Amino acid sequence: MLVVAAQASAFLLSGTRPLIHAARSCISIRACDASLPTLTELTDPREWLENVEGDDALDWVRSRNEDALKAIGEPSSKPSYSRVLSILDSNDKIPYIGRVLNGLYYNFWQDEEQPRGIWRRCTLDEYRKPEPAWELVLDLDALGAADGIKWVWGGTALLDEGPDVRKDRVMIRLSRGGSDATVAREFDLDTKQFISPEEGGFELPEAKSRFSYKDRHTPTPNPNPNPTPTPNPTLNPNPNPNPNPNPDPNPDPNPDPNPDPNPNLRRTATRCWWAASSARPR
Repeated sequence: MLVVAAQASAFLLSGTRPLIHAARSCISIRACDASLPTLTELTDPREWLENVEGDDALDWVRSRNEDALKAIGEPSSKPSYSRVLSILDSNDKIPYIGRVLNGLYYNFWQDEEQPRGIWRRCTLDEYRKPEPAWELVLDLDALGAADGIKWVWGGTALLDEGPDVRKDRVMIRLSRGGSDATVAREFDLDTKQFISPEEGGFELPEAKSRFSYKDRHTPTPNPNPNPTPTPNPTLNPNPNPNPNPNPDPNPDPNPDPNPDPNPNLRRTATRCWWAASSARPR
């Protein structure tokens, strides 16, 4: 929570991207002196830090910032600060291409004028020019001003219906002030607008979640983003292990070739998703 609150407040208090972070050893041990939850006592005394934009959390972060400044000094007065800032805001950066969709090259760009960033695109021929003529797709600074929220870019999830099908939908992830939790909103690449739930668009409430499209009408949450890796057979001390010590006396003659490793968890996650957004009518 310390990292989440500190990162969020760095955006909220400074209004720009944080460049220098104090080493953990520079922060007073008083930041971590509360007792931790146990198996018998589940109360978390730090739960109030989860409201990263709350007055109590921001006051706590300001006091920790003061301790850090006393230990390391004001970062903006250091020569490295202005040097790193000039590099981050330089227009000479190579614009990294994050996606190529329908023959257009997409880049997310931040600089001095757009500290929150813009999502933009252009053709390959245009990209090869010294100064490409980019087409603006989404302006996070303008979106934040309209919503009254300091949105931070969290990436996209693409509706991919195959190599021969035109791409026109993405789910865009946005976090409040750089929080680990994100909201997700469906976006139309043709109109360059978010699709509201009233128009049939999908929205995922703020959460630490991962998801993808099953098809155009069905988003799918991923309850297990880090599955257990398959063991390396060369490291298995038993070359013929018995994977099922209690075999089913009546096995299914037509087993599912791709069984769900955790159907109960997946169904629970799916119910949580549909509680927020139902499937789009076909």
